[in-house]
Amino acid sequence: MNEMHEKSDAQLLRDYADRGNEAAFREIVMRHTDLVYSAALRRVNSSDLAGDIAQSVFTDLSRKARPLADKLADNASLVGWLYRSTRFAALSQLRPHRRRFAHERQAMEQLLTNSETAPGWDRIRPLLDEAMDNLGDEDRDALLLRYFKNHDFRAVGLALGVSDDAAQKRVSRAVERLREFFAKRGVTVGASGLVVVISANAVQAAPVGLAVTISTAAALAGTTIAASTATITALKLMSTATLKPIIVASATIAASIVIVVQHNRADRLREQNESLQAQVQKAETASAKLSERLQTLARVQENDPRQAELLRLRGEATRLRGLEAELAKLREESLRQQEQSRAASAAEAAPRNVDHSRPAGTAAHNAGMNENQPVVPGPRSVRRGRHLPGGFLVGQPFQIFLGP
Repeated sequence: MNEMHEKSDAQLLRDYADRGNEAAFREIVMRHTDLVYSAALRRVNSSDLAGDIAQSVFTDLSRKARPLADKLADNASLVGWLYRSTRFAALSQLRPHRRRFAHERQAMEQLLTNSETAPGWDRIRPLLDEAMDNLGDEDRDALLLRYFKNHDFRAVGLALGVSDDAAQKRVSRAVERLREFFAKRGVTVGASGLVVVISANAVQAAPVGLAVTISTAAALAGTTIAASTATITALKLMSTATLKPIIVASATIAASIVIVVQHNRADRLREQNESLQAQVQKAETASAKLSERLQTLARVQENDPRQAELLRLRGEATRLRGLEAELAKLREESLRQQEQSRAASAAEAAPRNVDHSRPAGTAAHNAGMNENQPVVPGPRSVRRGRHLPGGFLVGQPFQIFLGP
């Protein structure tokens, strides 16, 4: 088992393609199930569909093991191929619902644009795979190895067939392009913050047992195809005239196997379709019931006389609250006027400084006055009252001192 861990993806795939080593293929599945499942889950937002997509991706890998193994370098990784295959499989699953998902993605982008919170995984997740799709294959593979699989630059360079420095530059370039893509979508985040968020959240654990299920099903499909290919190759070496019945029988068996596999896949797709239709029907039923309840409530409110009386009482209560507020203002004004009246009364009741050394009306007093001098009234005390023509006040006492 330790020997399997030390081998590269290309070496494991070559062992499986050449010698039918199922343990090698199982190791590939164990390494990359979380990556494939997480990428599928971000695209379809359904754990069941994500599991089906992951199984179809690894099944496709088992079928294409031979031509793919011949193309890969000895230390190459399957991360890029698996990520692209996951994208194609997810798009195939979502093709019937593409318009709805496009509207949902536009709404999410608008929400992210209007949001002012700090950029986190919730804002990056809906746009991450679209941003990854805009990268070139080399940049995408470097980014996947470095931050999705958390390999160091030496391992990244070894898998890509470049030096450590070249791998670091390629990763930095990919991160910068990723950051520019998010900035255009209204998500402002630094390069360091972006890689931290991606490293911590981009790949999550797949459901327990999914890797075992995928490896078993994919290996079985690959073994069936390999057996059919081996049978055809052996038949080519024999005499066609002698083995004609065997050829017909083998061809029939191979066709039967293909039919069974296609039938099983069709059954699975039919079940998924029925499940989706049931969910849609359930949602439509719930929506119809809610609409009916709202209409019933509206009719009840329109026909119920108590509703009209309730509205009238609400209006009356609003008017009474306004009158209460006005009455409170009048009370405050009355108290203020009473305070001013008491202050004025206190000022009038205070003793005045009057010169009594020379009483008014005496000869000395009269001698000091000119006969033509106008009479000047003496001190007077006037309280607040209502004014009448001539300057008099009604209801308030006043005093006027005049000469003889």
